[in-house]
Amino acid sequence: MIKNFEKLKDDQKKLIKKLLSIEDSTVSTLIITSRGKTGLSKSIKFDHIFEYKLPNPWEEDKWVKIIEDIAKKFDKNIDKNAAIRLIELAGKNDEYLYQEIKKLSIYSSETISFNDVSEISSSFSNPEYEDICYAISSKSFQIALKKIDELMEDPTFYPLTFLYYLFNYFLDMIKVMYNGEGKLKYTWNQVEKISNNSGVKKGRTKNFLGVNFKNDYIRRINHERIYDIQSIEEILIEIEKLDRRIKYGENFKIIITDLINYIKEK
Repeated sequence: MIKNFEKLKDDQKKLIKKLLSIEDSTVSTLIITSRGKTGLSKSIKFDHIFEYKLPNPWEEDKWVKIIEDIAKKFDKNIDKNAAIRLIELAGKNDEYLYQEIKKLSIYSSETISFNDVSEISSSFSNPEYEDICYAISSKSFQIALKKIDELMEDPTFYPLTFLYYLFNYFLDMIKVMYNGEGKLKYTWNQVEKISNNSGVKKGRTKNFLGVNFKNDYIRRINHERIYDIQSIEEILIEIEKLDRRIKYGENFKIIITDLINYIKEK
């Protein structure tokens, strides 16, 4: 997928046009988004061209319609409740939605159901992602890199989805920090209170605040002892920058290593 084509530099546009004009291309599906004309359709023959104007975030019905249209490109229908659930999981982001619908189309029958979305679209509530994010945030970098290497061996792994998950992870952390009390140790009652005030799930709030249960397989540490508000804000900005680098085709392993080195200094 090439996003915001009009924002690319001229030499990048020329390179893309050159690559797409090669007849022996291995690209099976290409999506290009642009607010203006790309000029690609004049010089390059495409089998199909689809144009969408993305709705505003509050236009729920229009987002559902886009999801239905994308599903049809994969010869599938999708229940309205399933489409709404997919929005809840993936957010109103055309790129993430496309990738999830593509995955669902492989496993679902003729119609993608609510249960299909709940069972299959797990990237956005993935316990493996959660463990990697915690390893990064707790500065257990060797563990994080080992898990990331294993993750990259999965052919369904999509780097942008992981970065989206990581961004929201640190965003939740800053919400907890705003509602935290700067204590060395927290009780479960205090965790519940902060969870309710911040809107962050209790399990994740507990982990951020370093509260441990007897059956926890990972010992949690209080992130208030590691970060302050400003440092988390800077990490969020850095993740946004890495998102753009991935979209320009840079290697994910290099990008995530750069992020880890950045967090080391925080």
